Amino acid sequence: MVLAAVVLVVLIMVGVVRHEWGKGLFITGGLATVVLVGGVGVMGMLPSWLFVPLPGVLSGTGLPSDEEALAVFHPLHSNIYRAFDYSTESDIYDALARSVDGELLDSLYNDVYRSLIMQEHGGAVSRVKSVTPMEESVQNIGLLPPDDRVGFQVLYRWQVEGEVYHWGHTHTRVNQYQAEYTVVSSENGWRIAGSNILEQFRVDADPFPTTPAEVPAGDEMDQLIESLQQSGTDI
Repeated sequence: MVLAAVVLVVLIMVGVVRHEWGKGLFITGGLATVVLVGGVGVMGMLPSWLFVPLPGVLSGTGLPSDEEALAVFHPLHSNIYRAFDYSTESDIYDALARSVDGELLDSLYNDVYRSLIMQEHGGAVSRVKSVTPMEESVQNIGLLPPDDRVGFQVLYRWQVEGEVYHWGHTHTRVNQYQAEYTVVSSENGWRIAGSNILEQFRVDADPFPTTPAEVPAGDEMDQLIESLQQSGTDI
């Protein structure tokens, strides 16, 4: 702002001096002043967290608040799972690249892909139905190692509900995760640059019966045995 004020004063002085040489030059100096003032005014209306400081420069007005950091993080995280709506690997990678820093792409792709495989249903890949945030906290807003990029960390807990169609039936599974994510600024905007899974487990009901089936007794048992013998079943 100080620099802008100095430039403004210089332009006004140039406009006044050149007025002695001709009205056309005075108009030029005055127009430049109007443009500068207008530009400063427009920039002042924009939220400060949109302006990411250059690496190595920490500005009090260039960092997001906790609320703004979460507003950045949520769509980045949701897009990780939305990327797997695509059917080809190249399309999935392209979609992931909108949320994930290049160095993390391969490992995050493999982690999410493995989490969507239902081994108990022939290794079918489930389709994500919903991603539900549960707990979240923002940590360490500032210059982050190892390369001192502006960013923040989020401790995040969420649930993923997925379903797969297998052998004529739809099977649903819900998993819960907790992870620490690192989000940094880049030339393409904010990106997830680090992911450390701290906890993961399945939370939906056990697919197997938890109580033994009722065993018939008395005459019902005799009738069952007779029926099996007539059908030729060994008992």
